[in-house]
Amino acid sequence: MEAFVYTSRDVSLLPCFRKRIIEGYCRGARRRGVDFVMNEDLIRSTFALAWGFRIVSRYLYYKEESTKRRCVEILQAMLKDDW
Repeated sequence: MEAFVYTSRDVSLLPCFRKRIIEGYCRGARRRGVDFVMNEDLIRSTFALAWGFRIVSRYLYYKEESTKRRCVEILQAMLKDDW
């Protein structure tokens, strides 16, 4: 997510990263012995909460409309049903 929040990476690429992000997160958690069900819905919710807060905070801080619009685009891409 850092690649989209803290750089100017094209937001339209976010769905392409979805599978890698979720699979990598689940794989790492399982290696560390996480003993609860780790599934895509749980990871999506975790990312939405953790990153959503950061993105909204940045939106409130920024003054330029183009930067605010980028925050909204990232949130929309993150929260799409097929993300």
